[in-house]
Amino acid sequence: MENKRIYVAYVGVGGVENQDDVAKIMKSAYDSIGTIFNEQEGEVIFIPVRGTDSRLECINPRYVTEEELIRKHRLLIDELHEHLDGHLKELLDKEKKTE
Repeated sequence: MENKRIYVAYVGVGGVENQDDVAKIMKSAYDSIGTIFNEQEGEVIFIPVRGTDSRLECINPRYVTEEELIRKHRLLIDELHEHLDGHLKELLDKEKKTE
């Protein structure tokens, strides 16, 4: 476990009040991140947040100094960000349609 990273995914749920919809957003984020991270890379803790953007933080970082590794990790974080934003937008659009 000492080599595994521990990530915290703060998932922005916007103004969504319905707990079922929040659960759908969280499941979508979990499913999305699960396709990117694997058990070898670390554990992810999910926390829904209001009033802020989604973000991913590592609470026990390993500092990367090689240029190629920096590029690889930047692409990974960018892909994750796109997944989270896309899933949140889909759920918010669905909520607007049902109003």
